[in-house]
Amino acid sequence: MATTVLIGGTLPGLLRDIVSRFIDSSDDIAVLHADIEEVSGLTEYLTAHDVDVAIVGCEPTVMDSVGRELLHCRRQLSVIAVSSRGDDSTLFTLTPTAQSLGELSPQALLDVIHDHHPSAADPHTRH
Repeated sequence: MATTVLIGGTLPGLLRDIVSRFIDSSDDIAVLHADIEEVSGLTEYLTAHDVDVAIVGCEPTVMDSVGRELLHCRRQLSVIAVSSRGDDSTLFTLTPTAQSLGELSPQALLDVIHDHHPSAADPHTRH
């Protein structure tokens, strides 16, 4: 089954063409083009279509918020946010992990919490 890639956002025409041609040259990738620049329009599109990867052009100052918002509409999605200048990009994924902890003692439980949430170990950061 082919991986479906959506190209959208504010990628400039030349950069969009280069990315599109390069990705489209792969036999196992199907490219979808969406002439949608607004995040709300992209979330609607992603909700309605079966997309595996979204390559989205956006301003560098909003890359984090765009990536996270798109992940929330389709959790199995990978988002590659590319700055509109093409000089920066960020990959956003939700990767669930599972780790066997075995039988937990009270101290082991606290250690797990502290290891995975460092602010829990600092009494000055509690609310």
